[in-house]
Amino acid sequence: MTKVKARRLILEADSSTESSVDASQGCHTLEEEAELEVETVVREKDGPLEKDIQTSEKRYSAGMKRRATRKEKGKNIMTDEGTQERNQVPLAEAKVATTNVVVEKEKQLRETEAKYEVLRRRLAEDVEMCRSSEKTCESLRADIEVTICATVDLRDRLEASRVTFNEESRRVYELSEDLEKKDQVHATELAAKEKALRECEVARTPDMELIEVLEAKCNEMRSQRLLAKDQLNEMEVNL
Repeated sequence: MTKVKARRLILEADSSTESSVDASQGCHTLEEEAELEVETVVREKDGPLEKDIQTSEKRYSAGMKRRATRKEKGKNIMTDEGTQERNQVPLAEAKVATTNVVVEKEKQLRETEAKYEVLRRRLAEDVEMCRSSEKTCESLRADIEVTICATVDLRDRLEASRVTFNEESRRVYELSEDLEKKDQVHATELAAKEKALRECEVARTPDMELIEVLEAKCNEMRSQRLLAKDQLNEMEVNL
């Protein structure tokens, strides 16, 4: 934008000078000097743009040639000193106007430079922010790679665990089938034993009745024995 601004300043200075020349051919010299001053100010303010404003300088040279031709024609026309004296007032006005233009352009240049300084600082901040963002992105990229590696490792472990689980499940299923078969065998054996036990209990019932009778007789005989023993003791005491 600085290049465009410099070109615009030169073109505006050229246009203002040409309008003054058309108004009065006697003020060519001062206007040309003012244009040179404008060009010098622009070059001093933005020295690195000299290569970029070569086009404007070529236009300025062409304008100078046209104005030189007009100046020669003016010299042929202005033959008396009275006309030159009448042109002194436009010369002074043109000089003041040109000076005002130069001051205004310098002010615009200073404002533009201040704006560019602010933009430069913002650009530096943006560059620093971009560098910080790049570092953050690098860190995130590294974290993502680590996460991917960890995910692959976990997936491999999960696959190994799944294979182991399937193998263990198959073994558990086989053991469950074996236990079920053994339970069936045990149930059959238990049913047979329960049947034999019931048969034994049925066969044992008469024996139990006989045992009860015998126990009753034994108890009776035991009572009689005790009674006889007591009587014997009494007899011994009496003797």
